[in-house]
Amino acid sequence: MPAFIAAGCGAPAAHAAVSVADNGDHPGVTLAANDGPTLIVMSLDPARTGDNMLSVDLRSANGDVVAGSVQVGITIDGAIASSLTLPSGDRRHAVTLDHGGQAEITVRATDGPAASAHVTLALTLPIAPLPASTLSDIDAAMRGLHTLRETQTLTSGGPTLLFSFQYAAPDRVRYTLVKPGAPISETRLIGAERFDRDGAGPWASSDMGFASRVPASDLARESTRVALIGTGHDGAQPLIEIAFVQPGGVHYQVWAGANDHLVRRYTMMANGHYMTGTYSDFDAPLDIAAP
Repeated sequence: MPAFIAAGCGAPAAHAAVSVADNGDHPGVTLAANDGPTLIVMSLDPARTGDNMLSVDLRSANGDVVAGSVQVGITIDGAIASSLTLPSGDRRHAVTLDHGGQAEITVRATDGPAASAHVTLALTLPIAPLPASTLSDIDAAMRGLHTLRETQTLTSGGPTLLFSFQYAAPDRVRYTLVKPGAPISETRLIGAERFDRDGAGPWASSDMGFASRVPASDLARESTRVALIGTGHDGAQPLIEIAFVQPGGVHYQVWAGANDHLVRRYTMMANGHYMTGTYSDFDAPLDIAAP
């Protein structure tokens, strides 16, 4: 994700990698979230009841390792399951989970440059492995749409950018960008033609030299640690919540229809690139024209 803009990323956040093909009975799970500019990455292996290995990684917005101890608290169905402190030099520790259920794992930096940065990560334990085809099915469903809308937020830990996208297959995109202290900008892509304007100003046109191909989805690309970490509903449509990692330390959580395989929302966390998004209006009437 997203369905048009490709995300950049820096150095990878450290974690144990397990390929989709090998996720078998013990895939493990890696989740990530940011607090301001700090990216906090938590891995739990094998994410089952019984003995597990917990590891935590802290990264700055430019991908540098952030020193400092962290405190980790785990609750399962609201009851405290574990509480431990991991020192800066070795933020790994064995942890025993007596039972499964709805888990919340809170990670807080207690000292160092990111002191007080914290996130809470939620998942259902034990996790369930998913077949390698799951993400490919989602990619195919998203690419098979004719139209859709996306709302997206993007930050590096400072100001937040708000994008509102419209996509019409095969090559039409319209989006607005709202950023603090600036007029709303709008862009339209019609084949290889690009049209831009700021606020109510005049349109400027240019030739990109290539046409967009939308809607786009590339979730299955070299993804690792693919795991089912939760379920939900969107009206009558059951949803599955999937966590996985792509090359370069790009951490995803995706909420997709269990039956239609369409993505409702996602988070994408990479070094200095903290993104959330929602999709709506699948195949709804939509007209994107040159200004």
